Amino acid sequence: EEEQEEEEEEEVEEEAEEEAGVEEEDEDEEKGELEGDGNPHETPQETPPGPPPRAWVGLVYDPRMEEHRNTWDSQHPESPQRLSRVLQRLQELGLAQRCLRLPPKPASPQQLHACHT
Repeated sequence: EEEQEEEEEEEVEEEAEEEAGVEEEDEDEEKGELEGDGNPHETPQETPPGPPPRAWVGLVYDPRMEEHRNTWDSQHPESPQRLSRVLQRLQELGLAQRCLRLPPKPASPQQLHACHT
């Protein structure tokens, strides 16, 4: 009886994943590896394979981003380690390769003023 309940739960989960457009991940994706040389800090270029989901999550990254630091406050949360750790965790969870890779571009003066006044 317990086995039957587990099988039914698995079937429900599989049906929900199919409806959401989620496919089984291969071993490389489970390890969180990017295509290329496996460097989690390389600039991602490709979009995820498979059918497009209902909505994409964008990932913008450039190694130069890790040069950003607050020089007058060593305890400030913006630091290279913060960015590299987030990217590393996305890799570990297999989420980075599921994101839509977007190239970085310079911020406009209006965009800068919206966050830095």
